Amino acid sequence: MGIGRFSSISTIIFSVSLVISANVIAGDFADQSGNVFAFQKKLAAKGNVKAQYKLGYMYEMGEGADLNLDEAKKNYKAAIESGYEPAALRLTYLEVKEKGFDKEKNADWLVSIKKMSVGSSAEALEASFLQGQLYREGIGVKKDLQKSLEIMYRLSMEGVTAADDEITKIEAETTANLKKKKAADKRRANKDAADKKQAEIARSKQQAKKEQARKAEAAAAAKAAAKPAAPAPQPAAKAAVKPATQQPAQSVTARAPAAKATKKAVAPAAAKTPEESAKSEKRKRYEAIMRKLAEEQAEINLLQGGVVDDEF
Repeated sequence: MGIGRFSSISTIIFSVSLVISANVIAGDFADQSGNVFAFQKKLAAKGNVKAQYKLGYMYEMGEGADLNLDEAKKNYKAAIESGYEPAALRLTYLEVKEKGFDKEKNADWLVSIKKMSVGSSAEALEASFLQGQLYREGIGVKKDLQKSLEIMYRLSMEGVTAADDEITKIEAETTANLKKKKAADKRRANKDAADKKQAEIARSKQQAKKEQARKAEAAAAAKAAAKPAAPAPQPAAKAAVKPATQQPAQSVTARAPAAKATKKAVAPAAAKTPEESAKSEKRKRYEAIMRKLAEEQAEINLLQGGVVDDEF
């Protein structure tokens, strides 16, 4: 996974093959993942604890090798024996995914993740990454794509390449959910339109019946009126009512148009460095996904029983 900041030579050596350009083609990516896997396997055989952890993660995700959870657990356990605490958190994560979250049994696990996620060490970044995954999947905590996105965006800006994959998953899930919502809204609108049409038909039939009854009543009244009857007394003439004099409309003073603000000349912005441009693009992507999530997360919270609590 290569979680960690690339701020030292040892970290770069450990993770260099994971810093892959976004425009690399799928075939090259597969070859490169295979090379990383082979390299980590050699290091793990020599007892390198981070390589053991990395190898476990690659088996877990199926990167550079076929997905194999048994091998993932085996390598995580080897890293645990060497004292690498993030491996223990990752191993428990796999067990929870298989057996389900036990609040009493796994409560300490969540506490450990929270404690370890503080700071900027490699271990802290590993724990933060796992925390973001739990929020995305709703394991041990209530599902919260917004919190997951915030965590993964921060890690991505720190140089954690695996966080970019998680952001892609969040974006894909958000897009899929929005499509489902639009489809559901369309079905609901069609049903409402059909119900409205049926109601209009029923109302038209009811009006037709009333019209028939009115005509029948009018015909009966006309028939009765055809018989001679005594002239009715004429009512007294009413006094003519003088119409009230209308008051002239008051004139409304038109507002004077506001003076246009004088535009100040803006100096051209300085050119961004490639690193600044990359971070700017990440920020734009983060904000775009967050806007999509605004309405969706509210519905997720409602389904889960209201506002999401921070179980961490």
